[in-house]
Amino acid sequence: MAKLGFVVLVLLFGACSFIAGVVAPTDISKPVRRFAQTQYERWYPPEAEAALDELATQIDPLAAKAVDYSSLIHTPELAGRIGIQVGLYSSQNEAQVLQAELDQLKLPAQAIPVKIAGSFSWVLLATGPYKDAQQARLSVARLRSLFGYDRAFDLIRWPEKAK
Repeated sequence: MAKLGFVVLVLLFGACSFIAGVVAPTDISKPVRRFAQTQYERWYPPEAEAALDELATQIDPLAAKAVDYSSLIHTPELAGRIGIQVGLYSSQNEAQVLQAELDQLKLPAQAIPVKIAGSFSWVLLATGPYKDAQQARLSVARLRSLFGYDRAFDLIRWPEKAK
């Protein structure tokens, strides 16, 4: 009997949800989104975000030199030097461990400070720069054979600010 009562409740809830979805206005989320945006701006005003970014650059000197990560996304039609993204780390120390291993293997690696979403500072470990995609792919094959990696490596545009 309890199973039958449960089934009836589930069917009743499903029917009510369906009817509510059909009857609800199409722009019902607009006031909720507007309210959420005003609450967000109340707690995190744009001026405060700029001040936090400035404070972050004072605390973390790498943040001042950080490159926008989105500018490094490689597209085939863009010319220029290419690098291989080996890893993305939250601290310089983590990147230095793998960078030391790559240096021992005679692979040119560099830790590049990057910003993601405008305010988060990360350290991108990349090998390169390479003159073209073919050289980069040969280096990917070398990385796979030396480290035994079976994962994909992303090609990136080598930043102008990097050494």
